[in-house]
Amino acid sequence: MCGSVGFHHVLRQCGATEGVINDLVNLPLGPLEPADASELAQRLLLGIERGSDEQAVAALVEHSGAIPYLVHALAHRLHDTGRGPVSVDDVAAAFGDFMDDRDDSRAVTHLLTRLAPFYGDRVMAAEEILDRVAVAGSATTTEIGADGRLLDDLVDDHYLIERGGVLSWRYDVLRRIWMHRQRLG
Repeated sequence: MCGSVGFHHVLRQCGATEGVINDLVNLPLGPLEPADASELAQRLLLGIERGSDEQAVAALVEHSGAIPYLVHALAHRLHDTGRGPVSVDDVAAAFGDFMDDRDDSRAVTHLLTRLAPFYGDRVMAAEEILDRVAVAGSATTTEIGADGRLLDDLVDDHYLIERGGVLSWRYDVLRRIWMHRQRLG
C-alpha cells in the first residue's frame, strides 16, 4: 500500500489509531540522488536524440527537482518542442509550459485538490499556511501561529518540513508549482 496522502487521515476517518499500522515499514520515496537524476536526464536527452551540455542536464535536474516523473515529463516535452541541442533556456521554457498545460501536468494537480477531502473545514487554513511558506521561503511556527495538529498533518503529508521550529516546503519544485498554480507570483 502506498500513496502520497498519509494513512493518518484514513485512520482518523475510520476511527482507528496508528497502532493499526505499527508493523508496516515506512519507505519514503523522494527525489533521486543528484548523480542518479543527472544520469537519467542525460540518458533521456540521448533517447530523444537532442544533444545537451552539462548546464542543460543540470537545468533539467534543477527544474524537475530530481523527481523522476518530472524529469521524464520535461524530456518528453523537449522531444516534442524542438530539434538540436537542448539549452538551459529550452529546459526553463519546457518547465513553464508543463506547469501551464493542465493536461500534461495533471499528475501534480492533486497538490491543489487533495487537501479538501482530508482537511475538511481546515482546508482554507492549510492553504493559507502553504501559501505563506511558499511565498516567504520559510516561516517559524510562531509566525504561522496555527494549530499544531494542522501543522503536523502538513508535515506528515510531505508538503512541509520542520527543522528547529522553522517550516519550509519539503521539495522546492513542488513549492514552485504550488505558487504558479495558486498565482502567487
